[in-house]
Amino acid sequence: MELLPRRPDRLFPVLLRWMAIGMLSLLAHRLVFLFMYVFQAVRLEPELQDGAVASVLKALFVGLRFDLATLTIWIGPFALLLSLTAALYALPAARLRYRLLNSLFFHAQWIWLLWLHLVSVASTYNFSVNGKHLGWEFAAYFRDLPVLLAGSFVKDPVPTTMLALFIPVWVGAGFFVDRRLSVHAGAADGHPNPGRKALLTALLSPLVVLIAAVVLFRGGLQQNPLRPGDAMSESSPFLNNLKITGTYLIVHDLSDRGDFKTFYPPEENTAFVQRMLNDGRPFVDPQYPLLRRMEARRRMPGRFATIAGPGLPGRPDRQPNFVVLLMESWSAKFLESHGYSAEVAPNFNRLAHQGVLFENFYASGGRSANGLFSILTGIPDRAGRTILRSSRIFNRFGSLPLLLKKKGYQTLFVHGGDLHFDNLDTGLPHLGFDHLAGMKEMEDSGLYSRRWTMGFHDEDMYDMLLRKTDELYAGAPERPFFAMAFTSNNHHPFGLPDPSFAIFPESDPEAAFKNSYHYSDYALGKLIDIIRTKPYFQNTIILIVADHSHHANLDYLQDREIPLLVYAPSFFQPERRTDIAGQLDLLPTLLSLSGGDSPYAAMGRDLTVPAERPFAFFAGGSNTDIIGMMRDGFIYYHYLRSSQSILLKGTHPVDMRDMQAEQPQLAVELDAMTKHYYQFARSLEKENRIWPESISE
Repeated sequence: MELLPRRPDRLFPVLLRWMAIGMLSLLAHRLVFLFMYVFQAVRLEPELQDGAVASVLKALFVGLRFDLATLTIWIGPFALLLSLTAALYALPAARLRYRLLNSLFFHAQWIWLLWLHLVSVASTYNFSVNGKHLGWEFAAYFRDLPVLLAGSFVKDPVPTTMLALFIPVWVGAGFFVDRRLSVHAGAADGHPNPGRKALLTALLSPLVVLIAAVVLFRGGLQQNPLRPGDAMSESSPFLNNLKITGTYLIVHDLSDRGDFKTFYPPEENTAFVQRMLNDGRPFVDPQYPLLRRMEARRRMPGRFATIAGPGLPGRPDRQPNFVVLLMESWSAKFLESHGYSAEVAPNFNRLAHQGVLFENFYASGGRSANGLFSILTGIPDRAGRTILRSSRIFNRFGSLPLLLKKKGYQTLFVHGGDLHFDNLDTGLPHLGFDHLAGMKEMEDSGLYSRRWTMGFHDEDMYDMLLRKTDELYAGAPERPFFAMAFTSNNHHPFGLPDPSFAIFPESDPEAAFKNSYHYSDYALGKLIDIIRTKPYFQNTIILIVADHSHHANLDYLQDREIPLLVYAPSFFQPERRTDIAGQLDLLPTLLSLSGGDSPYAAMGRDLTVPAERPFAFFAGGSNTDIIGMMRDGFIYYHYLRSSQSILLKGTHPVDMRDMQAEQPQLAVELDAMTKHYYQFARSLEKENRIWPESISE
């Protein structure tokens, strides 16, 4: 069994053997995890009681992708070092050092594998403590690793001992049987004139190994890279953790550690943010410091407001339906309300005069995932990698769809693009959506044929939305529904179904974006006109909001500005709201409009209730390294990595002067608010303390 290449042309067979060692090792860990927890899982998780064998086999099969990705961590450094020594072999002066270096790398790899093996044992045991593999906890529990290992030996001595012996025995056996690892090299080992094959391998091997490692770690050549969230597709924690490995989770979580920066002691942080969010509703559980209860609300006719009362009168169907239209890259810059000509978005501008328009509304992040997550959970997303792409999306959230489902609502999400992007296909059901329709569902229906780069055009997506809401209403007219539709045409490369929508000339540097904006506005107007004919329209509140701005050719304030339009003529008179608000405010606002009378945990405010000094928080944007706060006509930025900050004017016209010296007290206040707010969100995310496992109504 050759575990080190004698010559460069033997490199790839040796690496295949090491891959086999790694895969067998990972399989051993997975089988031990299965043996330790499967019986408990079948007993405690009802979904496993029927078809447990098929579910387990499927999870083991899916886990192969994560094993291959984990190989790049287990074997990758060793493979890369061997490939570099192979390249040295092409240099005559370096050939004498070739075997010595390989021998050193072999022993380093043995120690590395042993270490990763022990970490994996601890990760397997961690499932019995925290219900998951090690991730961010690895850094927090590093000093406690011996305790975790000892706990694993005490809890399950036989499988843990077998694992503890597996890698040393396996690699040690290979070491002793490989006679070619002797210190003295044979004549062939030090051959002064290597053949062309050996030289070609020596030159190409680093590039080949590097490309292979990248492909394996990203899970293949598909558009979306493999992510921890891809393993979290089941309601069973056992099955989800059976698919993935602790090593893979640790690497992903440690790469996000900049987002979990700590500025203040935990107790001080909690008290500060609770004061920020204080609206008279008490926080009810120290373990879940966001948890509050909203009193029963009833609508005040003609105003976008609610007052405390006995709840909505009449039957359950008096609760309003909600339709949230999430508009891709719908920058407020091009709207009439923000000083632009009416020709880009004539339909939105018309509707704005008939609804409640928030003129100072801001995105909570800079990407679609940030906006979607903030709206649905009331929690700000990370400045770096979105929670939707991490395993934390399967934390407990008191999300808007889940809260509304408890009040009798049906839930629907429709998108013309690929729902696998940003883990929407697995994350959205966890957040409470019972019905999903994306590009695949639209394609399978056979009703739509117009495709572009991002999927189906907005008109067709809206048609699917109408068909689905018709089904929900026809199937249970007594039950309200919450439907969300996510557009795509305003996304780069700015698709148009017909050249007639290209009303701006190519000489206009923003023509491509404005033309797609115009088409998206056309589809929006068409949708609203059809909804107005539906039997459920009189009892429906439509919210039109962007996911984020389009980031191009915008000043720092425009980069945050997006519209919120509440369109419900049978509920509210037209109104222009000028108070500061943001996407985080939508969860408590819709919960209030649904009648309140519910627990909730969100970091936004109820927009139907006046606020003395409203603010809007954001994390990420054109620059993903920033967090910030808008209040009192100013915008404050803090850069997470460099720890720099800047205070700018938060009204038009913008001014690039840093005003911290002119407004020192305000700068200090906004700095504290920004850092406390972000730390609080990330701390609760990390510790899974946003929403309790069970809650009394």
